[in-house]
Amino acid sequence: MRSSRGTFYIVVGLIQVFVPTVRSLSFPVIPLQRSAPPLSCYERKSSRMATTPTRMYCSIPSPVVSAAFHMVGGAAGVPIIAPAISSWYKKIPLPSYTPPDRIFAPVWSVLYGCMGYSVGRLASVGALRKNIGFLWIGHMILNFAWAPVFFGMKRLRAGLWINILLVASLLGGILPAFFLADPLAGWLLVPYAAWVTFATFLNRGICELNPTTGGYNNAKLIVDLSELQRKAAERVGL
Repeated sequence: MRSSRGTFYIVVGLIQVFVPTVRSLSFPVIPLQRSAPPLSCYERKSSRMATTPTRMYCSIPSPVVSAAFHMVGGAAGVPIIAPAISSWYKKIPLPSYTPPDRIFAPVWSVLYGCMGYSVGRLASVGALRKNIGFLWIGHMILNFAWAPVFFGMKRLRAGLWINILLVASLLGGILPAFFLADPLAGWLLVPYAAWVTFATFLNRGICELNPTTGGYNNAKLIVDLSELQRKAAERVGL
């Protein structure tokens, strides 16, 4: 109970850090043209050239391309996650509410697709300005870093801190800004926010069941024991 409260207070504190970022956002809210199809890249460029010079958005990917890009980026962690699950993750104590392994891949594929489509939706109309764009890039760097840290390096507590930062940046900065610019883009991120929040508590439960002492935990112990068994088998010719 104390650990749950501590995690909650940490997230609330970090949200208060991100809230000023949303309040200081300088990008104008651009209403989306829902009744008419979006202008093509050439049409947007021509219309802007006819008025005042401004930045061009021809290089910004469409929502579908953005969704595909995020899904590919999320799949990059599979070579790290798959061996870890078979070698040590299934062998350490896990919370009773741990979902089956088979649901993680389809869930994350859908979530990454929604995330990419949401960002691409804002970018395609020029509503993704500097502040929120940098915040999203930083958020995705943390997102992609979690698998190498948790599964690759077996740093369970470091993975928990990454999850806490992900939740705080979502609730305190990204979600409010996305809802402000385009409600649909904000709603597309809600399932991701809910899943990451659950993943944070799951990560906390794993840390409680597998405490780290002096940089060592059950995950590293299992890997080291497996390596010793392998070397012993090689010595005796098995």
